[in-house]
Amino acid sequence: MGIGWRKRLRKSPRLVPLRQGETDKMSQRLIQVAQPYLDGDDVDEYRKELSLASTAWNLSLFPPDSREETMMKTLNLQAIREQDRQLIAQHLRDLVRRKERLFPGDRRPIAKVEVLDEGDSVRVLVASLI
Repeated sequence: MGIGWRKRLRKSPRLVPLRQGETDKMSQRLIQVAQPYLDGDDVDEYRKELSLASTAWNLSLFPPDSREETMMKTLNLQAIREQDRQLIAQHLRDLVRRKERLFPGDRRPIAKVEVLDEGDSVRVLVASLI
């Protein structure tokens, strides 16, 4: 199991810019996938969005024709109101497309994501399977 090294994010709408050589770290890649949706200072919102981005990342590893069924099973979206289900499903589809556009050849599944509040920064830890 590979573990993405720790990335610090300032608690702000802007993320720490990439440094050369960082694009292969899973934590940085996941942050890039979720970046347009990471706004605000709420660590819980970062957790939720990075969790959704992780789910979308893993969904992108399935064949396109089986993603919808897998998404419904994985998230048990049938238990959610129809309008909310449609919004969440569309958001996941958008994140899957973003992952495929940014990292089409990265086939590593994500096993775990942790977002740690460290006062003036947020640390993102990603464990992936290799």
